[in-house]
Amino acid sequence: MVEPDNILISGDVVQNKTGPYFYCEDCTPKSWAGVMDKISAQLHPAIVLPDHSAPGDASLIAEERAFMTDLAARLEALKKEGKSAEEAGKILTAEMTAKYPGWTGLGRIPVGVEHGYREN
Repeated sequence: MVEPDNILISGDVVQNKTGPYFYCEDCTPKSWAGVMDKISAQLHPAIVLPDHSAPGDASLIAEERAFMTDLAARLEALKKEGKSAEEAGKILTAEMTAKYPGWTGLGRIPVGVEHGYREN
């Protein structure tokens, strides 16, 4: 947070209509949504300044959380249906692309699905 301007420099965590880069094994849709919850509870930015997309207001946090929550819920449903991580990654990439038109970087969803399948 940059005070007193109330600007959150969010790095890769909160983006503006850009899909996440699940760069680590612990980076899953569920864990990412949890980070959004912490940001919402502890920080109250007026402006969010992402690394790889346009700046915006605090609504970017809620948008990113909704995306991750949707992705996590569908991932769990497909896993329970017995779909493989590879199959679920393809399904979810198509579904999220349709549900979130205008978002970029959604080709990285399969990596998050793989990580999410290993999550307990």
